[in-house]
Amino acid sequence: MNTKPVTAKQKRATENREPLLMLPCLLDQASIRYKNKVAIITQDQQLTYCELEARVQRLSAFFIQKGIRKSCRVIIAIPSSIELVISILSLIRIGAVACPVNYKFPQALKRRVRTQLDSEWLICLDSEHCDQGNHITQSSIKCHLEFRSSAQDGNRIYYSSDAPCNIILTSGSSGTPRSAVFGYQQHYFSALGANTLVPLKPGDRNLISLPIFHISGIAIIFRCLMAGATMVLPDGNDLPSNIARFRITHASMVNTQLKRFLNQNSGASTLKHVLVGGGPVDHTLLDQAKRVHINCWHTYGLTEMASQVFTHDPNGFGTTLPYRELSLSNHGEILVRGPTLFQGYYDKGMLRLPLNDQGWFSTKDIAELSDSRLKIVGRKDCQFISGGENIQPEEIECFINQLEGINQCIVVAKKDPEFGFVPVAFIDSDRQLNTGRLQGLLRQQLPNFMIPKEVYAWRFNQGIKPNRAELKEVAASTEF
Repeated sequence: MNTKPVTAKQKRATENREPLLMLPCLLDQASIRYKNKVAIITQDQQLTYCELEARVQRLSAFFIQKGIRKSCRVIIAIPSSIELVISILSLIRIGAVACPVNYKFPQALKRRVRTQLDSEWLICLDSEHCDQGNHITQSSIKCHLEFRSSAQDGNRIYYSSDAPCNIILTSGSSGTPRSAVFGYQQHYFSALGANTLVPLKPGDRNLISLPIFHISGIAIIFRCLMAGATMVLPDGNDLPSNIARFRITHASMVNTQLKRFLNQNSGASTLKHVLVGGGPVDHTLLDQAKRVHINCWHTYGLTEMASQVFTHDPNGFGTTLPYRELSLSNHGEILVRGPTLFQGYYDKGMLRLPLNDQGWFSTKDIAELSDSRLKIVGRKDCQFISGGENIQPEEIECFINQLEGINQCIVVAKKDPEFGFVPVAFIDSDRQLNTGRLQGLLRQQLPNFMIPKEVYAWRFNQGIKPNRAELKEVAASTEF
């Protein structure tokens, strides 16, 4: 992977990074330590750690036979499945770079991503979903994995901390997703730090309730590998039924998922720990969860730091996780660094790592830190001015989300001839909520300039976070 020449400023920044390490393969370790413990469960099968290691060995050999080599960037565009998990682990095993993406992406977008990543290979659903070029179908991987074989015990496996092992597209909440490059080090230390805070052990069942093409989904895999816990791939999107059917003990959710789960499930549950992230959380939900004996860990994280950075325990006490550093700039912007920091953004052969002189990465998230609590105020690049007043959309969203019947909302700026910009809201609600009714409810709590001037129906979003840039375009094209 080529890189641009570094400046003196960049050189000083990168000198603060960790020295080169050789890190043990977590699956290789788990296949010895937790040999007969269940590693992964799906709706129709389960594998022990020894069996998972054997499948990875077999698929790794198959990929090499097909011509995939070290440093090859391989896009994986298939649904969440055992084939997806084993493909990622197998590509990492042979030194290739695994690039999972949303398989629902339209073909044109897949082509753009493939060009952006200089990808030589594509793993796809079937031949109809593949362009011309090197590709492997999910069905061929499934057939290859059906041949049973035992894990071959040999020399222990280690990975160099500086070798890229996968690429994750950023969530793109404010625009076009970028390609974040990670080595094994970032995932290893992310899992190591996270598992020191949230208890996870062999026998625990962690639902992969978030997409594996997001950093949050990948992080679940690595945390389970390190702890010898069981990964569970859900059957459909119904959280309560999956948690009950598979006797889930751990899950990761965003605010909306937690709200729907608690509203649908008030009885006894095997669920013990929920990691809540992906944005602001309604603290009344955390209290509601505690009453039914579910420990919620509200966390702040980002793709570029391999998931979690700062996590609050069920009592609200927050801490920066091990192997991360967090600081606030003079303007309240969150700065991060440490062994979990990604290697840089990749685009057409170039790797770019934007750091300041002290090696800090600018998150563009504005926050307040006091009494061991980190409060996210909003995104620096989401702020706008309306009639001379500064508006942070997330502050308005916080009030709207507390209204009865509201599942989620996004507030964006819309051009206005009188005020320059005004706030408008996209709302996902269980009941019809027109502009006049919303304005009436909010006037009791917000100044007039912060009250949305229009309400639009919620627009479906395939990722964890809605794409604000797309919603701004929709608002701009709609007349008041």
